[in-house]
Amino acid sequence: MNRFIRIAPFVLGVLLLVGTFGANAAPQTPAKKGVKAPVKSAAYTGSPVSDAVAATNKAELVARVKEINTNDFWPSRVVNELMTFKLSEEAWKVMLSDKGVKAAFGAARDINDYAVRIGLGDLEKMESANNNAREANQGDVTEQIAVLKPLVAIRLEATQPAVSPTAASLITRTFSTIPEHMDRGVWKPAGGKADITIILSPVATDTTVTMNATKTVFVVTSPSKAELAGWSVKIEKGLDRGK
Repeated sequence: MNRFIRIAPFVLGVLLLVGTFGANAAPQTPAKKGVKAPVKSAAYTGSPVSDAVAATNKAELVARVKEINTNDFWPSRVVNELMTFKLSEEAWKVMLSDKGVKAAFGAARDINDYAVRIGLGDLEKMESANNNAREANQGDVTEQIAVLKPLVAIRLEATQPAVSPTAASLITRTFSTIPEHMDRGVWKPAGGKADITIILSPVATDTTVTMNATKTVFVVTSPSKAELAGWSVKIEKGLDRGK
């Protein structure tokens, strides 16, 4: 009994010390292997090329668009001055392929048709004036593009590091869907400005179109890994909500 009384204070002190360390220790959560937090498509950054590489690639795209019809200057200028590309190395390979170059050329022509329809002017008409003196008319083209710049902008984002054949097809087809819809004669944004960003995301699970309150800025997000049924219709109907 006397022995217990002698060691009791020592035991109590040890228990209090252990309790103090336990209270101050950070709680440990067991790690779960293979579990990652969900990533929203808007937060996905991917692997875009550097600004310097992007500028080089865009210059090549512009030059190749010019080669489609060497007599015309304005389609390549529309690509250069009204379109922006934020792409990974593999996505750039898609845009610099024959399909990608043709998609950019077609988008430029659709944008001009849209501008004609809503009364913003005609680049082809201006450039071919004065007996088709296209090079001499570039000053007028520059003025017309200056009119369009605040009112039309197309941005394409596809930053996933790996691009499957399905993803490659979706990049060019989704990119083309928007200017084609602008050209069909039924769409004009209520706010008078078409600032459109197209995002192909490997973490997106649906095709969505969002816009600001003034219906001038639009963001189209669509999956890049798999083709969903009706994705193009969703884009068109989403844009139509901004008419």
